[in-house]
Amino acid sequence: MNTSGQPIDFDNTSTCQTAEAPAPDQVSQQNSPKLPLPLTSHEPVLSSRDQQGLADLQNHFPNHTITSRLLAHFFEQSTVPWLWDVIDKPMFDNCYHTFSTGHCAPSMDFIALLAMVCAISLQFLPETPANSTLFMDYQHGRGVLKGRMYGFSCSILLHNPAPIPSLERIQALMLLSLFQLNEGNVSGSCNSSAAAIRLAQSLRMNRCATGLSKAEADIHQRHCDVEIPIVYLAALSPRLHPDTEESFSTEPTFHALQNHWARLLGDVWGRCLFRCASSYQFILDIECRIESFESNIPPSMRSTSISSNDMYSLVQSHVLAVQPHHLRILLLRPSLLRIFSINRQPVTEPTEAFHQCAAQICVSSCKRLLAFYYTRRNDFNSCVHHWANSISKLFDVSLSLAIASLVPPGQFGGDDDLDTWLSMAHSLLCWMSGSSTLASSAARCVEVMQNYARLSSHSSNNASQPLDIGNWYNKATHTITEDADSVAGLLSERAKGQEWLSSEVDPVYEVQFPGFQVFCDGKTSMLENFMKRHCSG
Repeated sequence: MNTSGQPIDFDNTSTCQTAEAPAPDQVSQQNSPKLPLPLTSHEPVLSSRDQQGLADLQNHFPNHTITSRLLAHFFEQSTVPWLWDVIDKPMFDNCYHTFSTGHCAPSMDFIALLAMVCAISLQFLPETPANSTLFMDYQHGRGVLKGRMYGFSCSILLHNPAPIPSLERIQALMLLSLFQLNEGNVSGSCNSSAAAIRLAQSLRMNRCATGLSKAEADIHQRHCDVEIPIVYLAALSPRLHPDTEESFSTEPTFHALQNHWARLLGDVWGRCLFRCASSYQFILDIECRIESFESNIPPSMRSTSISSNDMYSLVQSHVLAVQPHHLRILLLRPSLLRIFSINRQPVTEPTEAFHQCAAQICVSSCKRLLAFYYTRRNDFNSCVHHWANSISKLFDVSLSLAIASLVPPGQFGGDDDLDTWLSMAHSLLCWMSGSSTLASSAARCVEVMQNYARLSSHSSNNASQPLDIGNWYNKATHTITEDADSVAGLLSERAKGQEWLSSEVDPVYEVQFPGFQVFCDGKTSMLENFMKRHCSG
């Protein structure tokens, strides 16, 4: 990678240049460095919008030292490439070097991608004394820099109603979506994801080359049959040549498992969580598929067999371990509301047993998920806690435990320590608040749940004073080592017959639970209204 750190001279760049006229050489050695590396050009073809964007670059990018540190942090420590393999590092480095040495015209899409990588790296970069020293040469501070990187990317990615599709633009939009989600901008994240999907479809990435028209086949060949295999070969090369000096995080097993998991999630959201009538049998089938997914996780990727020194594998194994428990919670938590349901349809004894078993497994999954987070809390770097999905999981667990704590003791398996587990969830969120504003907002929502549960069930816990989570290590480790039950397994002992399984589930499965949007907005009124409406006797 070129590390000369020379800037672009935009003073000689004509902002009135048309797309047909070549621009003059933009290399200059006179100004102080404004960009991480020189982005030079020979006869670029740029629109007036792109020319203006290039002219504004020097006001957005930091010096080479800061940018190099941000790029290194993104690929080596941020955990983003480990869990979300959007960018292939060898290809990114190659493009970065190509643009920096002036072999071709600067691509505004790639520069937007570069800015987005810097923005996410800043989002995941811990605020330590060493990192604070890094920004001493940037007088505006890291917060302003993050906003500038984000704003610059948005100006390129979102303001063109008919952009020309490119792989760099798709990658940048995907990272933009992640950035917005971690900032609590749900609508913006959805819009960016949709834009990335539309561009990928316009490149026919979602279609096989067979049966395409000649024009479509040409597009497919140029963007899929040529560029994508380069990613695969680059990813495979370190494993084919173990003596390679530089190693890349390109192990495909995790991402292959996540593809299977995504299909399972699609079935659940399509049938069960969007008010589509589902049967009891469907819920049991989904539970069976979750168990099948867990059993197919290779032993080498199970969290209990990975050293805390192998951060890359440890983070991936943690995600594989907790996401099945989270889906069980989302799938089964409506049964927790069964006892509070006012307009219940007539039920038979087997369906009552189903709801009791489902609620018991839901509570058990809450405990297991919390136990995984607690036992690994010191093994992860703080970057892990910037993921909005992690905070959302703890919020969902807290809400489920708060509801379960209102149920008379012994109803759902005799869980007498739910207040303790709810306090553990709150304390974990408070602990994560130091590096995430979303976690702080979620912790305040959990305090609302605790107050409601304390007033309704006369709990002795004080929601305003989080307990010391260090006292719960033995409880967490014991929970992980316990044998896991299932709804189907418990039902086999309590409910006879199969006819009732094909009937529609109780109306409580149509209830919409408050979720991510609640603590993103920072308003607890929706949560309070939900608790009053569905959790009152």
